[in-house]
Amino acid sequence: MTENQFRWRTLTAEVSDKASPLRQHLDARFPNLRPLQNEYKASAGGILVERGSAHPGTLGAAFDFAVRFALDPGYKADIAVIGFMFDGFQDLVGEVVTVAKAAQTFSPRTPELMRACWALALCTEVLRVGLMPGSPLAQLVEENRLTAAALLDLATQDVIDELTEISEVAEESLLRHILDKKPLKLGPTFVGSKQCPADADLIAGGTLIDIKCTVGKKNSAGARYIALDRDVIYQLVAYALFDYDNAHAIDSIGLYSARYGHFFQWPLQDALSTLADRTASLDDERHRMQELLLRWA
Repeated sequence: MTENQFRWRTLTAEVSDKASPLRQHLDARFPNLRPLQNEYKASAGGILVERGSAHPGTLGAAFDFAVRFALDPGYKADIAVIGFMFDGFQDLVGEVVTVAKAAQTFSPRTPELMRACWALALCTEVLRVGLMPGSPLAQLVEENRLTAAALLDLATQDVIDELTEISEVAEESLLRHILDKKPLKLGPTFVGSKQCPADADLIAGGTLIDIKCTVGKKNSAGARYIALDRDVIYQLVAYALFDYDNAHAIDSIGLYSARYGHFFQWPLQDALSTLADRTASLDDERHRMQELLLRWA
């Protein structure tokens, strides 16, 4: 493959692909993963919320929306509205956003908020993968039954219960750490996102935070634990390096594991130097990343 034949996919796709120039760049620049992985694993406890019947990817997206509405009652959820571009249907998604705003905090964690966040997560999937045959949304569209009420009814009681339980854990383990952090940026993008599409979960007071709802792995005794995967580390690092102009003033990176109620963060400069196994220059690494993205753009 030549550079002229190449086009960047999403950041998530690039870091997971060993053949990607971006993944190869990160492998070469930041190969020393073990110290961060060991530190993260050692600091975490056991799983608090087991997986239920909800689709894990949709649940993760729904929880992201719940966090954003809790942090910013005026959050517009534009990504869900943009995703559902069918004629006349954007207004319906807007009605769902209105419901979420009315139930805007985790306390009390109303079923209305959980229903709205699940509906918005499904609408966001349309933006990412299209309206897939067999999906709940596709069935509503095909049967001409798509209304705001129908969207809100897509969340089953199992979905509501699982989202509520994860949200209860987040009140103490995540929100109390970031509620007073300013500036607060939800779904931030970066200068580098123009070449390689990338939007993070949030930035709170200079800390870039990624949120995961994974259940983790099982040890030999059958107990679940969380591990810090290479792709997650690279995604956090890439977000920070995509911020060429330092517009977000990122000074630390953090990861929140929702099912474990575990929030951990590292000073950005320390993390880069540890991963590089040398003293790393943030400015230099950003310049190298910019050159890479532009060369293959």
